[in-house]
Amino acid sequence: MSPLPGWQVIPPRWSEHHRPTAESAFTAEVAFYHQGTPEPWPIPDGWTPEPAFYTTEARIQQLNRAGVTSVADQPTNLHDYLVAIPVSAPEIAPGEGGDFCIVLSAKDPLLVGRRLDVRDILHGSEVWQRDLVCTDNLTQNRTP
Repeated sequence: MSPLPGWQVIPPRWSEHHRPTAESAFTAEVAFYHQGTPEPWPIPDGWTPEPAFYTTEARIQQLNRAGVTSVADQPTNLHDYLVAIPVSAPEIAPGEGGDFCIVLSAKDPLLVGRRLDVRDILHGSEVWQRDLVCTDNLTQNRTP
């Protein structure tokens, strides 16, 4: 309950009002793909991957959680990233076998070309942007 009668702590259209500010911080571009059959390696001449189902501007920041695990006696180094995209984005599937994005452009040239697997989607009652938690598998991720 608001301390002043007739006033709301969060006014109507609060999220919509702040979305342009959030989107003005999008300084990268990403393309989203559905998980399909794995790409062949080495890539044969003339092979083309499935086209992206969504390309958009984004903001990408590394989360302070890196992990090193061992799978079949192979060390695996993982880094998590928050990838913020417009709320108007189409449905993106998280989790094992879910969607992933490729970074097309960024201020950090070493981020360009990285594959980020969508692991989780953060939801809230007020949203200015769609927040995705993505994982970069440094052991298996190849940059062009």
